[in-house]
Amino acid sequence: QSRDLAGTAYKFFDSLIVNIEVVVGEELMIVYFPLHPGHAQLTSRSKLRVKELAGHENTATKINEFLERAPYLIEEMTFIDDMSNSKRKIFHPSQLPVIERIAWILSLIINAIFVLTIRKRNGYRYFQPEEAESVFNLLGFALVLIATWIFVVTAYNRVPLIIKSEWDKRVIKNRRMEVGNQHVEVKEIEPAQKIPASQGRRILRSKGPSAEEFNKGKRRNFGSLITRMDYYWLSTFMLIEDPTLIYTTVFMLFAYSGFFYSPLHFSFHLLEFVRKSPTLQNILQAITLTRKQLFMTALLCFAIIYIYAVFGFSYFQQDYYIKVHTGAMESLCETLWDCYIATLNLGLRMGGGIGDAVLVPEFVNNGDHYYARVIFDLTFFIIIILILLNIIFGLIIDTFAELRDRNKRIDLEKKNRCFICSIERPDFDRLSRTGFHQHIKYEHNVWNYIFFMLHLNTKDPTEYDGVESTIANQVRHLDPAWIPNERALSLEEAASKPADSSGPIDFDQRVMDVMRKFFTPQAKRF
Repeated sequence: QSRDLAGTAYKFFDSLIVNIEVVVGEELMIVYFPLHPGHAQLTSRSKLRVKELAGHENTATKINEFLERAPYLIEEMTFIDDMSNSKRKIFHPSQLPVIERIAWILSLIINAIFVLTIRKRNGYRYFQPEEAESVFNLLGFALVLIATWIFVVTAYNRVPLIIKSEWDKRVIKNRRMEVGNQHVEVKEIEPAQKIPASQGRRILRSKGPSAEEFNKGKRRNFGSLITRMDYYWLSTFMLIEDPTLIYTTVFMLFAYSGFFYSPLHFSFHLLEFVRKSPTLQNILQAITLTRKQLFMTALLCFAIIYIYAVFGFSYFQQDYYIKVHTGAMESLCETLWDCYIATLNLGLRMGGGIGDAVLVPEFVNNGDHYYARVIFDLTFFIIIILILLNIIFGLIIDTFAELRDRNKRIDLEKKNRCFICSIERPDFDRLSRTGFHQHIKYEHNVWNYIFFMLHLNTKDPTEYDGVESTIANQVRHLDPAWIPNERALSLEEAASKPADSSGPIDFDQRVMDVMRKFFTPQAKRF
């Protein structure tokens, strides 16, 4: 009976209180803390962003980026938790997966009706049977409403978080640039109303909107209209760079365009399956990650094609003829612009380059012109088709292979290396009594470290104990010294005990150890 009671008590405390290992000074210790109610609001998308860090080969870089992303996760959990406890719960992001799935099903049905029933005769579109048009319009109107709701919920949840996160990143970057500056003058902080507009803009761009100068009163005050407009201008650019917000905006606009302008625009909603496929996302990422290299290579390609168009316009204009559907021959090179468009369009689409698209010159009566065309066609084929286009394809393929290898490395890291301490699985399975799985679940649970920072962020600083005060200061300055690197208490305890002392942990003893922790004066505050 006492064993059952102890087990019930253990489960109760286990559901309310978690623990992590931290380094204070040189000592590695266990810290117990209560879970904040907002911990349940950590979204799967945010968890995925943290898991991606496991692919870093440099442990220091991984932990530093983990600490940089933590404030955004904390803001997100706090924001959603506040929303859950107020009338704003109708905007809770937990409803988005269901709504997006409904939108995806509606898109499939709408396009299926469109492709099976739409007819076109003499430039006029109509539905056959006619009843299909009513169903099509009804479903289209429903998709408009759902797309609008997706946009509203997404914007309501992401806009404030994106703005705060991006401004915090800017402040952190500026703070790092100021490290080592020995000539910083400490001046008395004045309210924004007394600061010139030029100085207000400098403060905004260096310290962000949370600077004390702008928050002297109950409400934020930027002092001048110029500073306020600068804040709105920069914040707008921050929002434009968010892919999720852009996607939901475009999704909604195509829904309105499909319903009010042309039903053809509903076809763009089929691209929703790209968001649902990790493989397709990697393909798109392979393009976006190399966009600068692809853009510069394409620019070089367009420039070289322009050079060929100039030569074609000057020396081979008589060859730029093509047979149209009426059987007549039409010139493609009346102007230099026409010649450039023809060289670009036909030259890239033909397997052999521009030589496959234009007329073949005579050899017997005009040998010089023929050999000039040979050089013109061959060099175009080698430079444009064989070299530049294959460079573009190679960039995309290599990046996709790197992303695939990175994902495999992330999976291997998650299965075989602790995210926090970076110690590998064999060390725990061989030396620790708990094993690797128990270690990453209870001792170095990565989510518990985020929840601990959430606990520090929501707790009154006047109630911090010594350990919490030290760590809170380190978290504020993005100092990773409190996170155990290449250290784990279970391994250090195993190394300090005789070899024959290893064995299974007694359940009753574990329960009593945990209970004893909680009934200290420090724990009674919880």
